[in-house]
Amino acid sequence: MDTFLHVVNEALLLYLGITALYMLIMAVAAQFNRSQRYPRTERLHRFAILIPENSPLPDMGDYPKDLYQVIPCRDLFETVQTLDESMFGAVVVLGPFDHLSPDFLFHVNRAFEGGVRVIQLHHVIEPRKTLAKKLAALREEISNAFFRQGHTGVGFSSALDGTDMVLELAWLKKNMKSARTNLEMRLLKQNVFIEYLEDVIVYSPQPRQRPVLARSKAASRFFEVLFSGRWGYTSRLFQRFLPSFGLALGLSLLMMLIFAFVDWTESLLWCGMALFLLFVMSLGIPDYLVEKKKKSKKTA
Repeated sequence: MDTFLHVVNEALLLYLGITALYMLIMAVAAQFNRSQRYPRTERLHRFAILIPENSPLPDMGDYPKDLYQVIPCRDLFETVQTLDESMFGAVVVLGPFDHLSPDFLFHVNRAFEGGVRVIQLHHVIEPRKTLAKKLAALREEISNAFFRQGHTGVGFSSALDGTDMVLELAWLKKNMKSARTNLEMRLLKQNVFIEYLEDVIVYSPQPRQRPVLARSKAASRFFEVLFSGRWGYTSRLFQRFLPSFGLALGLSLLMMLIFAFVDWTESLLWCGMALFLLFVMSLGIPDYLVEKKKKSKKTA
């Protein structure tokens, strides 16, 4: 039994150690990458803005009204097929939202004019009045830091959510074969860079349901992609084998408790792993989720 436990211990320690190291690299990269700022431009592109049915009309501020059209959308694939490439350069796909950050389309237009053809926008959960919403906001921002901000910080493509994104219409019509098409995987296969704009925000009361690639498919593609030298694509496939932040921390705490009764030196090692994971996760938490707590304590 002791032998089995120590084998499990070594395997889990290696697995979570690789996870923690990967997360640390992305977390550090996120600290040094603060959304590339694209210069102002006089040229304005025309956008189709797809919103869920029964959503409020988004406020586009001073962006010329003849250069965008808001279209309620129930099925992304069907709606995209109806759009005319001669009328729109790109499509903005929004999930359920409450409001958008100021000068939303002007910022998107600058990136599009700067040569970017696919953009992942920053999704923020608001309001956050319940504990569940606060925890969801934390998970959302940690994912943003590691898999979007961190990824672009090391030169890889951002993760693509499937909503709150901007895509060149010509590419989208050519590559979206059905409602089940995994757009992110197609983009990675074609080496099309996915930008992440931290300052272009979609405020929504709910988290996003993101498309995921099955682990079996990720495993079948991993070594082929790795040996082809497509590092961004490799990284995204590699993420499918990593545990969630909560699972990694929970496993560390569980092993710490188990070894507290078996081998206290190993228990200390797992305690260090749990603390290290907490430190890495804290790097992904933005100031706005912490500052409000500080202000509320001062006023109390």
